[in-house]
Amino acid sequence: MRVFCLSTLALFWGYLFLSLGSARRVRLVIDTDIGTYFDDTWALSYVLSRPDLFDLLLVVTCTRSTMERAQIVAKFLDSVNATNVNIGVGLPTLPHGVGPQYPWARDYNLSSYPGTVYYDDVAALTAALQLGTPENPVYLLEIAPPVNLATVLARNPGIE
Repeated sequence: MRVFCLSTLALFWGYLFLSLGSARRVRLVIDTDIGTYFDDTWALSYVLSRPDLFDLLLVVTCTRSTMERAQIVAKFLDSVNATNVNIGVGLPTLPHGVGPQYPWARDYNLSSYPGTVYYDDVAALTAALQLGTPENPVYLLEIAPPVNLATVLARNPGIE
């Protein structure tokens, strides 16, 4: 099993343009600190707008109030009828808070999300990445500090 981590959007988009000729959709996990700035929301929107290119398996939240970040993800996915996408709630970190996007999702109850919400995002992220093979990898789009990835690698030293 191989883990591919794309740490910048430029690298990700470069790969995408190189793979446009492939008939296979890119299997993708997004690790996000959505809610503070618009870049994460934009990336998620783009991936969801291109089901011909991407197979979004999981969105995991990272840093600060990860439950609140998961509410933003869940409400967004629900609002665009993409509840087939799983959500992983990361471990919260200090300081708490999310940012200016949270008031929009404050009233969204995660238990009402029609898809699957994992409260152990590291286990969910590990399972998703283990689906990858050299012939059909799962890519990790890291648009947050790589706290979740570091925890996955620490718990699973055999992951390449």
